[in-house]
Amino acid sequence: MRVREVTLRRVDMPLDRPYPLSFNQVDMASFDAIVAEIRDDDGRVGWGEVTILPGYTHETVASGWDFGRTHSRALIGMDTANAKRHLIAHIASVPHAVQPLLSAIEMLEDHPILRLDRTHRVAVLAPVRLKDLARVPGEVEQLVALGHRTLKIKVGFDVDRDLERVRLIQKVANGRAKLRVDANQGYSRSDGARFASSLDPAAVEWFEQPCDLKDWESNAAVAKASAVPVMLDESIYSFEDIQRAAGMPGVGIIKHVLEKYGGLEMLKAALEHIGICGMRATLGNGGATDITSWMEACVARLTVDAPCEMHGFLKVKEPLLSAPLPFENGDIVLRAGYRPTVNEKTLEKYTKATERVAHA
Repeated sequence: MRVREVTLRRVDMPLDRPYPLSFNQVDMASFDAIVAEIRDDDGRVGWGEVTILPGYTHETVASGWDFGRTHSRALIGMDTANAKRHLIAHIASVPHAVQPLLSAIEMLEDHPILRLDRTHRVAVLAPVRLKDLARVPGEVEQLVALGHRTLKIKVGFDVDRDLERVRLIQKVANGRAKLRVDANQGYSRSDGARFASSLDPAAVEWFEQPCDLKDWESNAAVAKASAVPVMLDESIYSFEDIQRAAGMPGVGIIKHVLEKYGGLEMLKAALEHIGICGMRATLGNGGATDITSWMEACVARLTVDAPCEMHGFLKVKEPLLSAPLPFENGDIVLRAGYRPTVNEKTLEKYTKATERVAHA
């Protein structure tokens, strides 16, 4: 199987409504995604996608686009095994840029992780996105009615206002859904510790990434002070990072996303390593389209026993997949034999730049 053609697209996928993130203090209105389409000599196709969020990573959309353009040319004519080797060599430095190309090749190869011989259900949480306290109860009721059994609350803005919002959501949920809170690196050490020590463990499962991704000492201090287990996300990019987290009292969970490891097989191995290190794993990128959501759900069915976080496909105004990723009663439903195709009209509608290279 040889790479014959690679097409990269910059795609701006609008969301149904804004998604708050504390690390850049700007609500997200769309996914500025890079979509890769790779074809072989027999016309088979694989798709991959990444939304690079500056602040979540040192990478940028521009650097990811430049990497994709350069390495797409290098892949032409390679067999898929060597193409993957070429890309895997760059995961340590630019995993987000690698992801659309590497995962597209794995789909092209019909990777066993993506094959569904029976139906699987993957529980998915939902974010409470509204900040207006008067409107929050209605949103919580809507999400619970859709079957979500876990709700996620973005914090990291202001400790007192964040706690007020968390307590309101806790009151409205009234035990019908567990809560997770995510600071996206938004707190200082002192604010993070004050917030974390004020959480109610009867309602809140985990507190995610309180401080800057590089500030391990502050994250460790917050974990020691926290009333609930701390989950690390942005800080974790390698097996060594997982092992370092294992030695931090109060850190009990690691969250991964596909873009940290470039491809399906590497992601699966990392999730398994979390368990080996005595911690619990969860998976899922809320900032990705339905292409990545599908791939992450396929990995999750093999590796994760907690509700997952690949809810990005529920936030876009229009899906990229022709047959939308099935969602029922709080679960992604991976039906036996399901293999998605991309709706090329929708893709073209939201494409703002294209780069195509092909074998002569």
